[in-house]
Amino acid sequence: MTSSKKGIKRIKMATISVPDIKFFEECYVNWLNYKVVARSNVDKLMCNSWGLHKLLHSEFILLSPENGEDVFIRAVQNPVINQYPPFTYLGWNAIELVVSDVNLAYEKLKHSPFEVIGVPKKISPKSSIKAMQVLGPAQEVLYLTSTSMDRQAINHPETNCLIGRIFIVVMAVNNLQKNKIYYLQKMMLESQGNLSIPVDILSSAQNKDQNYRYNISVLTMLERGNKIELDEYDRKYSINKIRSDNFPQGISMITFEVNDIDEFNLNFFDIPREIYPGFKSAVFLGPNDERWELLSKIS
Repeated sequence: MTSSKKGIKRIKMATISVPDIKFFEECYVNWLNYKVVARSNVDKLMCNSWGLHKLLHSEFILLSPENGEDVFIRAVQNPVINQYPPFTYLGWNAIELVVSDVNLAYEKLKHSPFEVIGVPKKISPKSSIKAMQVLGPAQEVLYLTSTSMDRQAINHPETNCLIGRIFIVVMAVNNLQKNKIYYLQKMMLESQGNLSIPVDILSSAQNKDQNYRYNISVLTMLERGNKIELDEYDRKYSINKIRSDNFPQGISMITFEVNDIDEFNLNFFDIPREIYPGFKSAVFLGPNDERWELLSKIS
């Protein structure tokens, strides 16, 4: 039971800023088997909550995995102003989807509009976890991950479809220990541990030797199979996206469900209020200029 515990329960949604919402929808529906579950437009309450006013009236869609799990990808129509090559800036860099068979996912996607930037590979020689990476139509990075181990033992979710829900969100930071302490304390997360491993897609993007080892920390939430991965970048790639009155390109905000939003002492853009039916929500900017949206059920 998690109802009485303080902290973040789970990942609820990733918001992606997209230049062509129709093409984005086609890619996710036709190739990831995601389903559109809602269509609407950004209203004034949303703009106030997000701290972004240029998005007023922008079209957005909500997509969910084919198995209907209530973890969503929200695509917001937004002309891209600033171009940031993947893995060269701080903040939200990728979302990780659980898949039942990463090799089958690769066979499906290798001739799709998604650009394969990392073929299926074990994350370390002795690991049972195997992942691939793709670049989506809005320059968003998706990790697709499967495992042959007992999923409960390694805090991975189950899935009953080929490509399932988000279970990890990946953030780039410039000081791993300092950021880890901040998020453990401020967001009431738990530590699953630290890693120091080569990451092919990062070293390729950052022109590093393929044996370069990245320092990584994994933080967990109250519900199983919900994590935040912190990847430490060196100073050259520790840049913030330019702040503006608009979403940056790609993965722009992550929404988390919490038990009680009033337990969090954060500098929200607007006071927590009912933006979505039955939920109170608010947004704040983290130390790496990343947007967090917290929401809790109204009792």
